[in-house]
Amino acid sequence: MVTASDLLSSWVSSGYKENQLFGFRDLQGNICNATFADVLPLFTQPNLWYAGALACDSCHNPDLAASAADLDLSSYAGILAGGKRTTPTMKGQDILGGGNWGNSILYKMLFVDRLMPFGAPSGAVPQDGPTVNAGLLAILPTPASTEGPSGEEVARPSHPGGSGEAISLKGDPTAGQKVFVDHCQVCHGIEGTDNVANPGSDDGTIPPLNPIDPTLVNTDHSIFAFNLDLFLQNGSSPEGPNAAFQMPAWGNLGILSQQQIADVIAYIISLNK
Repeated sequence: MVTASDLLSSWVSSGYKENQLFGFRDLQGNICNATFADVLPLFTQPNLWYAGALACDSCHNPDLAASAADLDLSSYAGILAGGKRTTPTMKGQDILGGGNWGNSILYKMLFVDRLMPFGAPSGAVPQDGPTVNAGLLAILPTPASTEGPSGEEVARPSHPGGSGEAISLKGDPTAGQKVFVDHCQVCHGIEGTDNVANPGSDDGTIPPLNPIDPTLVNTDHSIFAFNLDLFLQNGSSPEGPNAAFQMPAWGNLGILSQQQIADVIAYIISLNK
């Protein structure tokens, strides 16, 4: 069971593929895998968003002459083709934000401005949309304990939550370096080597990633990746009365895609070999 908002966000943020698996977290916090086939009913099933609701594709369909906003929501190809098209072969306005769910037209229409679904009575649609059945439980590598190879307790983020789909993806350290420079370097320094000041935290600095906390390092690549992924998915707040900087939940907030997280994990691991 997952909300429409969480399912759509996970699909878009993972790169909105048609047949490849993407990960999401269900209402119980379990990690699940799904495909676009699990997403499509949100647009094609009547009575889903509220009792008496038309299916989205009743107004947004391949008949562009009559389709609202010249948008086809009846198929994967139609959704990717976008809106405001004048011919079936024309590429229209991207409604998926290029993979950034928070910037997408779909997110804005459904969950911010709440202009859709059309005709919904006030209060009929939950804030995160309908709750649906989707996907299957995923079995992902998880360490048996939080004890590292040296017997020390492995560092964990202060924010609760499990791992994400990223640990089941192959990371590219070269692509991860760009993600690091764009998003992580401002706090962790060039190649993760600098102790950037963090006023208001107990130790006064942001931890370096090169070398990284030794309790996170593991010769088993899957466990090393899992340890890093927990921080990237869930974020963490340093101890202290009023820390100036906190690590955002890059994955849970959809700021980075799961592939980007896998890539930056591969890059950080490469810095600590």
